Amino acid sequence: MKTTIPSVIIALLFSAQSQASVLVTNADRISGQTFFMDTVGYEFLVGPNPLSVTGLGVANIETSTSRVGLWALNGSLLVSAYIPTNSLNANGYYWQELASPILLSASTAYLIAAYNPNGQYWYNGFPTLSEDVSLVSAARNSQQLVFSAPSSLNLPGRGIVGANLEYTAVIESPSVPEPSGCALIGLGGVLGLGGYRRRNRAIAPEIV
Repeated sequence: MKTTIPSVIIALLFSAQSQASVLVTNADRISGQTFFMDTVGYEFLVGPNPLSVTGLGVANIETSTSRVGLWALNGSLLVSAYIPTNSLNANGYYWQELASPILLSASTAYLIAAYNPNGQYWYNGFPTLSEDVSLVSAARNSQQLVFSAPSSLNLPGRGIVGANLEYTAVIESPSVPEPSGCALIGLGGVLGLGGYRRRNRAIAPEIV
């Protein structure tokens, strides 16, 4: 008899758990707004789970198309998007979906920032970020009318929030035996049980 494992069980064992969220959760409740003409944002640190970034957003207080970028700390641009005011409007942000996800490594810091060529008021204060990351500091490039990587300003807990991102936290499931290994384990159990039964029959007392 061929031993099989239901495909549904295999899928459940090997699937990764995930949770959709956004980086900044309360920008609209930051009281201060400041006018900026450079690229401004904040540095954040990813927690113990990698993040799969699926979209970039900009606060819906923008008055014309802005550009949002995501950088590594060495200034390398990972992805950027132009986000016009007629983009999807949800949770206080205009959103632009990425053509393909960008994976952010666990326990690694990144920079995110927004730029508007006409200058723009952005939230400037102490935002609340999702539980999957921690805020490091506000950041800006201090070059008017230039979109480029910002630098951290060493202002712990503070951020200049125009930019946001949408992501999925990737939580790996515990490792499990390969399906073939599971089948062998099950077969071994069957063989062992058969041997146990044969031994019992061999020593069973004769009933007269």
